[in-house]
Amino acid sequence: MALSIGPSTGWLYANGLTHLGQQQLFLDDSGANAVEFCLGQSLKKTDNRVASLLDSHITTNQEYRSLHIPDFNPNEDASAQSFMAKKIAIKRAAYTIVIHPLKVNGEYPIEYYQMLSDAKGAQIHIAVENMDKTKQSGVLVEDLEKLTQRHGLYFVLDVQHAYEQDFSMSYARDLFNTTRDRLVHFHVSGEVGNCQHCLLHRARNVKPIVEFLGWAFDLLNGQNCPIVLEGEYRIANDINKEIDFIQRAVGF
Repeated sequence: MALSIGPSTGWLYANGLTHLGQQQLFLDDSGANAVEFCLGQSLKKTDNRVASLLDSHITTNQEYRSLHIPDFNPNEDASAQSFMAKKIAIKRAAYTIVIHPLKVNGEYPIEYYQMLSDAKGAQIHIAVENMDKTKQSGVLVEDLEKLTQRHGLYFVLDVQHAYEQDFSMSYARDLFNTTRDRLVHFHVSGEVGNCQHCLLHRARNVKPIVEFLGWAFDLLNGQNCPIVLEGEYRIANDINKEIDFIQRAVGF
């Protein structure tokens, strides 16, 4: 079984590849068989990323597709935000919608997550991810367990975020063990210098992250849990090298 692995498109936008056709050519050249479409700060139709994903007739070739949407904005209509997120996900045939679990006025916006989950028959997983060391919410294992087990959300384990919280990776293992039955994919990157999202094969903390991934995939026992690459890249060969490195590291 092949591992589903490929990049977030955030760095494509940063490098000026803003149209889905350009992005698809890049993805094909990179050898990626997974992709995470990364929106910016808005879910409005006037946003360039939203417009491109909605208007393009390009068919995405990657077998696993997810959509990373903006944080919930309490100053805008919740139903309008959820409607647009689901519209894009359905248009792009995404399996997963990922959102940062950030509290609003001291509480997680559960009603908004429930709106997202009502996909009118489409089989889309609504997932939260563990947050980095700069965030005050979306970090505690018990919070993430409640969101996934009690409220029915799925989970994306961001390995670099987990490393930032605990260099020993004990926290990452706790997250995995707690949310394993709700896990839909991993976010994988590393750090070097001041960059907290570099490609793993270039990272200074490659060893603990590779060891964690090897441990997790051993426990998954051959299950194809997709990997979304969040490290900074510029050319398709950067992603090709990262895919090859990680496939060898986790035994696929």
